[in-house]
Amino acid sequence: MGWDVLLLPLPEEVESIDDLPPDYDPPSLGTHTHVGALLRAVLPELDLSDPTWGQLLTPSGAVEFGKDTTTRVVSITLHVRGAGDDVLPVIVRSAAALGCRPVDCSQGELMVEPEAPAWRAFQSFRDRALRPRGHQP
Repeated sequence: MGWDVLLLPLPEEVESIDDLPPDYDPPSLGTHTHVGALLRAVLPELDLSDPTWGQLLTPSGAVEFGKDTTTRVVSITLHVRGAGDDVLPVIVRSAAALGCRPVDCSQGELMVEPEAPAWRAFQSFRDRALRPRGHQP
């Protein structure tokens, strides 16, 4: 079970997903090659051998990068797995490199400051959901 974070180019004045008009059409981030180059500049260890799916391993987890399969990339979904906080800088650096803002898909909210509370909330949910029936912590 992973925590999904959407990287989306949003206007700075948007403070909540609810502020977006229903017909919001995000601008393109560029081609797969361009987006890959931007990401590799800040995450040189990112494996992009598949241009639409990347993977970055950290000491305590992994972040997978799912890009649209269209010619031009509009958003990237990060599939975050693991137990440590070393995945958080990956989110911050990726968003900054692409000029995007991260959206916590489990909450449907902008991550104003990608930090540990949202990650901890997901981990707590995941641990409860995966706990064997009848098992008490």
